[in-house]
Amino acid sequence: MLERWFPAPRFLVARSIGVDISDASVKWMGLERATEGGYVVRTFGSRPIPAGVVVGGVIHDTKALAGVLKDIRIESRSSVAHAALPEEQAYVFNMYIPDGTKRDQVLRLVEFEFEGRVPIPPATATYDFDIIQEGTPQGTQIGVTVFPREITDHYVESFEMAGFELASLEIEARSIGRAIALRLADEGCDVAALDIGR
Repeated sequence: MLERWFPAPRFLVARSIGVDISDASVKWMGLERATEGGYVVRTFGSRPIPAGVVVGGVIHDTKALAGVLKDIRIESRSSVAHAALPEEQAYVFNMYIPDGTKRDQVLRLVEFEFEGRVPIPPATATYDFDIIQEGTPQGTQIGVTVFPREITDHYVESFEMAGFELASLEIEARSIGRAIALRLADEGCDVAALDIGR
């Protein structure tokens, strides 16, 4: 409510875009608040990626990808990006934790679940969780997403080389879920908060 009546001046708000990288292209879209409420598309587009730069969602040439991303940063007039990671490289599972568990404790509990669920050790992984449902008989249900750290490091490096501040990394399905959840929240529905980005 406060943000609606006293919004931050536009020149103080960093413009962000959502970025999806496939083996063949980079697509992006940026939204901004409409004067009458809701959102409108501010910028969008697609640029091809040279063959071999990204294969199966794995970046093989960070410098080449950074060049494409830099062009997008300039064209979109955005300095902040939210990027979707390749789902084929992700390990996803659900688990239950005690209600009210603090975030750092949840992450330690997640690490105990790696064995038997994820074929890489926690030390070589990037991972985070979403709250799916609280107050069940088993506790709070969470969805865990795990990526090999080498893959996420290459994404971070490419965006940083392009001059972007990378605000989040998440799998495409969770990106869609976040967008739907935020829209429902704007419409007054009760939705679970999503917390991706470790």
